[in-house]
Amino acid sequence: MDIWFPLVPRRYQRQIRRTLKGWVRPAGWFNRFGGDENDVSIRDSGYSGRVVRVIQETETAVTFEVALEHGFRLNFRSGQHALASFPLGNTWFRRVLSFSSSPDENYLAFTVKQVWHGRVSTYITERLRVGERVVIDSPQGEFTLPLDAPESQRYVFLAAGSGIVPIFSMIKELLGRNELADITLVYTNRSPENVLFKRALEVLDFRHESFKIHWHYTRKEGDVSDHSQRLSGDAVLELVGDAGPAHYYVSTQAALAKSFLDALAASGVSETHVHFELFSAASHVTDGVELQPRRITFEYSSLLGKEVTVQQKQVETLLETANAAGVAVPYNCTLGNCHACKLKVVHGSTVMDEPNTLSIQDAQAGYVLACVTYPCEDVVVQVPRKN
Repeated sequence: MDIWFPLVPRRYQRQIRRTLKGWVRPAGWFNRFGGDENDVSIRDSGYSGRVVRVIQETETAVTFEVALEHGFRLNFRSGQHALASFPLGNTWFRRVLSFSSSPDENYLAFTVKQVWHGRVSTYITERLRVGERVVIDSPQGEFTLPLDAPESQRYVFLAAGSGIVPIFSMIKELLGRNELADITLVYTNRSPENVLFKRALEVLDFRHESFKIHWHYTRKEGDVSDHSQRLSGDAVLELVGDAGPAHYYVSTQAALAKSFLDALAASGVSETHVHFELFSAASHVTDGVELQPRRITFEYSSLLGKEVTVQQKQVETLLETANAAGVAVPYNCTLGNCHACKLKVVHGSTVMDEPNTLSIQDAQAGYVLACVTYPCEDVVVQVPRKN
């Protein structure tokens, strides 16, 4: 139940409670009167942490370190990734990020490169600050080192651009366990300015005689593309010099990966010794969220406007709930593109399915696109007035 103020009309009750809530702090006083303030599926499904350090790797890439709350430690294998959730305004933005720290290091780090028109990558690379909150789900992925004495085996790594992130984690683990680990890295980028972990890799190259790096660049001076400089699978094998027994790890764009895999097959390398990772964003980030029916209150933006509270009978979007309850929410495309169904969440948290075109600025101001938004707890949303 909610706390009730006698002699105050029902339509003003929620506004008064919301106003007073910011002034009443002790022990979650309002939580004593019910509701499910702490029942948030995303927040409870992962490990909550805070950003403790942000490192500028290049002009368009950063590494951020996370300290988990309540003393938790996250067990992962080098090369793995995890789903990270960032609360911006009342909306959770979720992205798959690779670990750039190794399991043997005493910190948890992710490295992100800005994607053209990428909302979350732009937010992370330009605005993420120490102290901000992030929720990390359990590690996933099979792009990992062998379980049996990995530090004593031979490795050939091929990485392009940000594909170096999981491989960097592996290299650090291998060299940390065996200073003489036999490792060859072929790393291709547009130019030296685009290289991630360049200084750190150079230091490892200097300290470990058995670690060899082949730097490769595809752009001439002036950032002009030179197709003759693009790597092929055969060219990679020439740089490696020996396609003998080894574990081959490939983290590049699809075309180069296929070319290298074909070259390895032609050289007689067993496919059991070849591992590759091709990154692509999940089309539906809500698939892994334990959503459940929630209570949604639609209130109109004017002070004297009415409000309608609906208990969902099944998991559905805010727009689907509004339509079923007869609440007039404008919409057109229902695909997260047109912004006609943009609503403001004034209480509670939500998650939006991808892809959608809501800007980070709108998200931080509390707006969502109702057609692709699901409640994570009981929420109050503001419906715009009709013109």
